[in-house]
Amino acid sequence: MTYLLGRQDCVENLRKDVTDLQGTILDVTSRAGPARFPSWKFPDKISCDLDLVALLDHYDFVEGDEEFSQHSHIVLLELVVDRNFQKKKRQPYTGMAENRRDRRIIQTDPPLH
Repeated sequence: MTYLLGRQDCVENLRKDVTDLQGTILDVTSRAGPARFPSWKFPDKISCDLDLVALLDHYDFVEGDEEFSQHSHIVLLELVVDRNFQKKKRQPYTGMAENRRDRRIIQTDPPLH
């Protein structure tokens, strides 16, 4: 499987995965509010404060630079893990927020006749 490390299609797919996961996290954050957890990849930083645009700009496939492309592949895979951890940590809070929202809807809906 090492022959896949740093391949352009693999790096591009990992970049899409990070982007998709971040979109899910932003969607949840817009409904439940921000959550401040340490990043798995960068434990000295808060996960929601990572500048993913800058990270994605930096870690990419570079034609002719196999070593950097392999490094990017690994970092992007680690970012997928980091975003998955962020998403998993948010699930209990999302459920609580949705329950509160549902209760407000039930309490404010007029009775059906």
